[in-house]
Amino acid sequence: MENLSAAPVENSAAPVPLAPLPVVVSRFVLPPDYTKARELFDLAVTNYEDGEPAVAAPRFIKVAMMVRTNGDTTYAEGFRKMREVSYQNAATAYRAAKMKKEGAEALTKAAKEDKENSAMIEALAKTLK
Repeated sequence: MENLSAAPVENSAAPVPLAPLPVVVSRFVLPPDYTKARELFDLAVTNYEDGEPAVAAPRFIKVAMMVRTNGDTTYAEGFRKMREVSYQNAATAYRAAKMKKEGAEALTKAAKEDKENSAMIEALAKTLK
């Protein structure tokens, strides 16, 4: 997956494109938070595309929090990928909002809470420092 969030957006006429949220499938029923997370992700994308990256950024972090698992589910890998995309989009949005410090802090906190993605999240946080 290409990391679009590493590209600087200062002095850019158009916003950096966001990564799409992967679709998760399972032979079992997905938890209700899956649908809510997809809806919030779509809202965050709309906020970003409407020129409100400061509103979108924390929403992407919230999406990642909504799809955490204990790793024992048939959809755990799909949810991990959803979190990865959400963190990447959060970094992109924080950068576009010129809120690098806040973004680095939010991602550093997320890295402590999301052990599966911690290395990737920490790397994203460093791009905002």
